[in-house]
Amino acid sequence: MKIQSRTLKLNFKSALAYMFELYRRPMLIQRFIVGTEVTIGMTGGTGNIMIFDPIEVKLLSSSVYGFEVKENSSDQARYVRIDDSDLAAKIRSLSKTIFEGLGCRDAARIDYRVDPDGEIYFLEINPLPHLHPEIGDFCRSAAAAGRSYGDLLGLIMHSANQRLN
Repeated sequence: MKIQSRTLKLNFKSALAYMFELYRRPMLIQRFIVGTEVTIGMTGGTGNIMIFDPIEVKLLSSSVYGFEVKENSSDQARYVRIDDSDLAAKIRSLSKTIFEGLGCRDAARIDYRVDPDGEIYFLEINPLPHLHPEIGDFCRSAAAAGRSYGDLLGLIMHSANQRLN
């Protein structure tokens, strides 16, 4: 079920009953964390990770950064490098720990939410990030770090080549 503003608070019980009836399976239900959407990309492998710049997703017309916004991002969101150096350093450090801890290799993108108090919440990791040069958040993170699309693909290929040889 898509996140909809009306299901966040007003119709939670009826939405839950509907989903149980529809799926008849256990579900994971999480609370919505109000805050800033942040994403960061990285390449490499254990001991040789290149972490790009974390970027903030500023939504212009929606409160949820879902598929529709991501695929039509030019008019629905802006992407800016995080200027707060302490926050950026914390996100990079946490990302390195997660990337290595999960045994990721070659490329990954991690999404976070930062609440108004500055608390960082890990949302998900995508070990097969979107590589579209214009709408991929992984590519946006690399670009914020000064990497061209060609550089990015070269880094991924170099990592895979080192791992396989």
